[in-house]
Amino acid sequence: MEKGKSNLIHRLGLGLAFVIALFCSAVPAFAADTWLPDFDPNVHVYVDPALNGRVSLDANFASQVQAQAAQHNLQVFIVASQQGTELSTSDRSNWASNTLHNRLWDRWRWSTGFQEDHILIIFYVRAQNSDDGSIAVRSGSYLHGMNIDRDLFASSSGPVMPAARQYMKTDPQTGFITILSNINNTINQGGVAKDSGYWFGWSGTTWVIVIIIIVVLLIIILAACSSGGGGSSGGGFWFISSCSSSSSSGSSCSSGSSCGGGGSC
Repeated sequence: MEKGKSNLIHRLGLGLAFVIALFCSAVPAFAADTWLPDFDPNVHVYVDPALNGRVSLDANFASQVQAQAAQHNLQVFIVASQQGTELSTSDRSNWASNTLHNRLWDRWRWSTGFQEDHILIIFYVRAQNSDDGSIAVRSGSYLHGMNIDRDLFASSSGPVMPAARQYMKTDPQTGFITILSNINNTINQGGVAKDSGYWFGWSGTTWVIVIIIIVVLLIIILAACSSGGGGSSGGGFWFISSCSSSSSSGSSCSSGSSCGGGGSC
């Protein structure tokens, strides 16, 4: 009797241990954050093992990336990851941009061999259960100096999003290479011209000077109006007439940039 009870307890213990082991092994698969690699300056293409069979890149893909990078001495790094559980409640258009800017960049920037000035990172996230995805690109100070930045990368007519939406679902390799080629073409054209964010491209200092001049002129005109007197044919009426018929104009202006750098594809 005691022996049978002992065997039963032993079997129950083994069964419980098996269930615990099965649960523990299953948890990482269902509760893992988006995969991010450690930085290696000698590795330019990183693919999440979870994307094996889902994102196919040729054996010479890294060489193609290096050939594109060498045209302007860029340090190009491509990372492809499967959507992690932390992204399950967020907008797909922000998956890649938020992860790149908030996690991957901070993970890499202090690593040995990381050089910010000529860097270009393309980060692609594919959904767990479909071919939908999200892409973002971040550039260093060299490309920023030519206005090749997150605003351009997020633009529907820029070097990134048209190619991403055309290729990333069905042919990611062509998508990556096309994006790099488009960026190189933008560099060849001298970058992107941008105004300062103010009317007519004038700087803030210029506008301050213009406003001061206008205010001084208005003070002079109002002072002349008030001192012109009330004579029927005096000079005061000329100033009053000028005051009453003048027109005014104004506008508000602002400048800024979004943190997108990409979008859904």
